[in-house]
Amino acid sequence: MAKDASENSNILVYQDLVRNLQHTIAAKNYDEGGWLPSAQTLASQYGASRLTCLKAMRFLEIEGLVRSVPPRGFYVTPKEMRHRKVAIIYGAGQTSPFFRQGLPSEETRQNCDMSAAIDYISQHGFYAQMIQASRPEQLASVAGSYGVVGALWFFPSLSFEKAVRELLASDIPTLLVNPEPLGEWKDALDVRYDFDAVRRERIKFLLSRGHRRIFFIGSYADAVSYGVEAEILKAGGKFGKNHCLDEPYKNGDKLESLISSLKITAILSTVSEEQNAFLRQALSKIPYENQPETLIWDMDCLPKMGDSFEPVRTIHMNRKMASLPGLVAAREMLRHLQAGEALRSVRIGYSLYPV
Repeated sequence: MAKDASENSNILVYQDLVRNLQHTIAAKNYDEGGWLPSAQTLASQYGASRLTCLKAMRFLEIEGLVRSVPPRGFYVTPKEMRHRKVAIIYGAGQTSPFFRQGLPSEETRQNCDMSAAIDYISQHGFYAQMIQASRPEQLASVAGSYGVVGALWFFPSLSFEKAVRELLASDIPTLLVNPEPLGEWKDALDVRYDFDAVRRERIKFLLSRGHRRIFFIGSYADAVSYGVEAEILKAGGKFGKNHCLDEPYKNGDKLESLISSLKITAILSTVSEEQNAFLRQALSKIPYENQPETLIWDMDCLPKMGDSFEPVRTIHMNRKMASLPGLVAAREMLRHLQAGEALRSVRIGYSLYPV
């Protein structure tokens, strides 16, 4: 037990030392660069071993804040040459299992949101810095220690309101991505996905292409609540319970016969990307020339689970009209950082986000 206590104590000393050094550098004492004190000096100053101090400075080297210059020591990288990092915060700062199989569809969607944001940030000369803390109220401090130039906080809950307010009150430009519950962060800049508007526009898009016999991937109750049935009937098409297929991973074998018997010309899917993989698998069994046009979730920026299937006759919406909240958040943050334009709240949907 004594050994475990000693190891935990050493870990805490190391973490405190890293944070103290990050804070010192972030305090703008080293904008033009400069030498850090020697490991021996830091050991005396912080009550840590020389080895612990060297480990802490090696960590800062990995972060791009310093570089080792033997035998002189560690030189702080001038501010304009440091990695430009955008903080990615998930929930209350906990870890997130990216793309782990078997996730509930909501968590799958959230992981895709963050992955799209990280991909976009990385492609445009910035680094994505995952920020975690043992307590939410530490997140603003940790983000500042890492010297991030902006922060995207995904799915913050009102139960973490104090922590969110602290970050918003800092000098770090911050966007809240799909905060929960909707409508409560009235004075915060946020990015929200207008699901209902997008669903309505998706069916209008298919109708504008001349389709009147449309099959809906989802429940009939959803088709009614999303306005799918009303829009089709208003346009003179046919629609009812038999035009819906819920859970394609269970009922995909019915798809070909239903398409044939109902003379379906188009399919509208609003289910998760994970379920769309099963939809593609079912469609790939139908000869390509006999397949209806299929409108699926617009996630072209991510690998498709169904890439190994036979070709499927899919059509995609204009990505400027409907995108993942994480992708739009990353665009907005980088627009602010690169052009110096003010951050703004954004609602995503056709005609709601005219990029």
